[in-house]
Amino acid sequence: MVLVSFPGRYSKHVQMAKEIIEFFPDSTYFHIGADEYNCKVPCSRCQDSDRFEQFLDHVLNCTQLVKNAGKKVVVWDDMFRKHDSEKLNSLLKQVVPCVWQYIGVNEEFISRMVKISPEVWGASKIQNDPRYRGLGAQDAVMTNVDDWADMTEKYKISG
Repeated sequence: MVLVSFPGRYSKHVQMAKEIIEFFPDSTYFHIGADEYNCKVPCSRCQDSDRFEQFLDHVLNCTQLVKNAGKKVVVWDDMFRKHDSEKLNSLLKQVVPCVWQYIGVNEEFISRMVKISPEVWGASKIQNDPRYRGLGAQDAVMTNVDDWADMTEKYKISG
């Protein structure tokens, strides 16, 4: 297994990824997350740099690390919804975006992902479980599941 090395502060993350990959040698996928990064938080070391571009560089490095181990890389899609660039498209061609839309389904966005990425997963929301009783009506959630079923059929997405 060949993994990309990361400088200093990321070495623990690389080691953890190596351990997980070694523990699950027959797995096809490795989910790296890549969500909930705040591109608006200022950084004194990189204030002249585009924070989203820095984020993309990091995700591309992580993607290469996991792909070098022979795994398909899964990422949440939410960080990429409002951006469009060659670098982003390069990333999306290499990963499996997991598009989560829990209320309503944006078909235009799903169509964009399917055109760029070789494999796309869809994520709906359902709370039809006794532990979630008392959360109110689940009609919107059930509609979301039906909407995703339609998208899965139309676009041949997974998940």
